[in-house]
Amino acid sequence: MRLTSILCGFRKKMPPGNIWTGKHRMVYKHNEENGERLRKRFAIEEQTMFYLRHSFLTQEEEHGFSKALGKREKWLSEKIITQQGRPYKPHVTLEDRLEGPLTASNNLVVQPLGSLDISCFSNFFPSLKKAAN
Repeated sequence: MRLTSILCGFRKKMPPGNIWTGKHRMVYKHNEENGERLRKRFAIEEQTMFYLRHSFLTQEEEHGFSKALGKREKWLSEKIITQQGRPYKPHVTLEDRLEGPLTASNNLVVQPLGSLDISCFSNFFPSLKKAAN
């Protein structure tokens, strides 16, 4: 069984949740590749923070630019079109939902047991076949 698990690549049972966080987390060993990857991520994050701190336009310039393009009016018109064109389901009351089952149960006719035709069961029960004849 151990040979099969080794050959098939089955690992032993893992703990639930994320194994890299928490009180009993696994700590991986650092090597040069991991350090380089971490430095690269920090460099990208630092560049992003730089762009956020030093924006190309001020807020007033950006507001005037979007106003000149008519972005808000375009957004409002699209919003109104989507709201008007949305197909709504019709309102349904409880009486409408129960109309079918209630009428079906009120029209139910129960046959007495004596009038039941047992010839349909004769193929399944040979003793009924003899009794019917």
